[in-house]
Amino acid sequence: SLANVSLTSEPSLQNGLDLALKSLKVVPSHASREIVIIMGSLTTCDPVDINITIDDLKKEGIRCSVISLSAEIHVARYLTQQTMGTFGAVLDDAHFRDQLMSQVDPPPAAKTQHNSLIRMGFPHTKNEVEGKDAPLSMCMCHIENLEEPSELTTTGHHCPQCNSKY
Repeated sequence: SLANVSLTSEPSLQNGLDLALKSLKVVPSHASREIVIIMGSLTTCDPVDINITIDDLKKEGIRCSVISLSAEIHVARYLTQQTMGTFGAVLDDAHFRDQLMSQVDPPPAAKTQHNSLIRMGFPHTKNEVEGKDAPLSMCMCHIENLEEPSELTTTGHHCPQCNSKY
């Protein structure tokens, strides 16, 4: 369990941002793409130049906000300025609650954003394909999960848009 894990290494802001960027890149542009970071460390130990990641976040239109539990950190402030997010350093527990609750409301919609239809579909179960048994396949929701690996099955719910199995 996580309660028994000892944390001994330096935190990496860049690794966390890269993971979030990878997940949010596929989110459609009509959705709000935001990262809220609650940071307790005064340092970050990053593998390469974090400015590359910040530029990628800015280019993808992902808004990053930081709530610092310790003090103002220059790289965190710079990240929020570049991505149009907010930065706050917590003074006490009431201030932390206020900072956190300020992140609950979504940011205002862009004035240049145009309305468009969103394609939707409801998944359906496939047991056979054109009168034959469906081929063995893995579901997409477990394909990268090492703790609960996906098993090959013939049944599952299929997306009518992309035909992915879940």
